[in-house]
Amino acid sequence: MLITSEVDPNIWVEVLKDSISPEGDRLISFHVHYPRVILSEVNTHCVITKNSSSSRAVPVNNFLETIESNPYIPTFIGKNKSGMQADEEISVSEKKQAVKLIKNHLKATCKLVRKLSDKAGLNIHKQIANRYTEPFQYMNTILSGTEWTNFFNLRNHPDAEPHFHELAKCIQHAYNTSKPESLSPGDWHLPFIDTERDSEGNLKYGLINDNIFSELSLEDAKKISASCCAQISYRKGDTSLEKAEMIWNKLINNEPAHSSPLQHSGTPIDYNLLRNDEKKTFDIIGITHMDRKYNLWSAQFKGWIMLRKEYEHLQEINK
Repeated sequence: MLITSEVDPNIWVEVLKDSISPEGDRLISFHVHYPRVILSEVNTHCVITKNSSSSRAVPVNNFLETIESNPYIPTFIGKNKSGMQADEEISVSEKKQAVKLIKNHLKATCKLVRKLSDKAGLNIHKQIANRYTEPFQYMNTILSGTEWTNFFNLRNHPDAEPHFHELAKCIQHAYNTSKPESLSPGDWHLPFIDTERDSEGNLKYGLINDNIFSELSLEDAKKISASCCAQISYRKGDTSLEKAEMIWNKLINNEPAHSSPLQHSGTPIDYNLLRNDEKKTFDIIGITHMDRKYNLWSAQFKGWIMLRKEYEHLQEINK
């Protein structure tokens, strides 16, 4: 499901996976596309897990081609006033002047970045040169979480930054119109992985190409899902097992491990496995804490075991 902003078609939201546990805890993952200028505000929502495209990972020429063909130009340009929120937009003629100045800045920026990164000249690495393109970039981010009420209350609101308001509006619309799949303990919520049930109701994992479902083992499905979440850094879309194995070994099996791509996958907590004693919350690998309302959590997921925490806890046990 793809939801696009009516104000800026470059702001869009895609539901990657939507799941609900037997207890009614809903875990949903989105691929969102939005102006990079609001990334810091997106990152303030700590209860939502994230992986984002990286200026350090994309070749300079790729970014230059992108921002020259499709730069971020503000859709709302407000008149200056005190406070954080501009209420009134400048006039149409003033907006034309502002956009012209911004595009002149874009041309100067591209010229600067080409000089910085020129292999026959300074040959400066992309992790520096690309930084100067960031004001004109659109961002790709994967968001996953079980708790969205505060996000919607704060960001789908007239007081929010206008472009963030548009993004949050799209996310909430996608959230409200998407239908979650019911999963049981042992069934896994895996972004980028397709699922179907067999004749006995067991969940099968795979990839659909040309309307053909190619089944995967659960372990391979986990690796491919994590691989695709990691690839958001440089905007590739390789769903092959070979690519997944390479990324898994490079990031997850490395020391120290870079485990953030595993924080979008989860399985419902099996409450039947809890013992009736004081240590009951820690019988299940991956549970991290209980809140004041006695809800069980795995890092940012309420009612779900996060793959990252399950993996990290198993690593601790093995050591």
